[in-house]
Amino acid sequence: MKRTTILVGSSLLLLATMPRVEAVTAFVGAELLKNADGTAMIPNTGLMLIVIDTAQNGFSVPTPGHFVSGDDVIVTRSALIGNFLPGCLLIQSDFGIGTNGISSGDPIGMFFYPTLSINSPTPNFLDPYGFITNPNAYVSAGYNSDAWRVPNDNGATLSLNYFSTDAVNAVLPGDGNYDPFTTQAHYQVVPEVSVAWPALLAAGAFLSFRRRRSQA
Repeated sequence: MKRTTILVGSSLLLLATMPRVEAVTAFVGAELLKNADGTAMIPNTGLMLIVIDTAQNGFSVPTPGHFVSGDDVIVTRSALIGNFLPGCLLIQSDFGIGTNGISSGDPIGMFFYPTLSINSPTPNFLDPYGFITNPNAYVSAGYNSDAWRVPNDNGATLSLNYFSTDAVNAVLPGDGNYDPFTTQAHYQVVPEVSVAWPALLAAGAFLSFRRRRSQA
């Protein structure tokens, strides 16, 4: 009994002296997310992927069998969860600076696949998908979003929002008249494996923020 008590006490002391592992917490909200035909996505359907570009060299394009490639890492998978309202998303994404190659300043993006589910292992040829990111913080008429970039320190909290021009103010604050990222007419389809696209630069001007790390 005495030996057991000593072992338990030693274990508790070890846990107490271990450094606390902190992570970045990002609250991701979106309104309205739509199907490729323009209708609002149905709650608890689709697949949302929070992705980080750890080399800051542009997000990779999904291909059949692969959601991401190269230096991009998926940190969160979710269905469309947001108060059971069509097209509305409210999820939490946690990730640690220093893990999986993630560092301060790395771009954060969200891919959403309306025809897939959270159990879909990979995308297929011609699956439609949308993409959201913004390198800059934004505030307008009550609407606000932090920059879609990894902050400086673990333990930080981000509020990353997308607000379309026809949103109904059901989830996110805002005036319902401004879309700081892109229009909803930005759907792409998963290309054939043989098609070489230079990341998502061909997808639209909203990726003009592309930045490379300076060479040592």
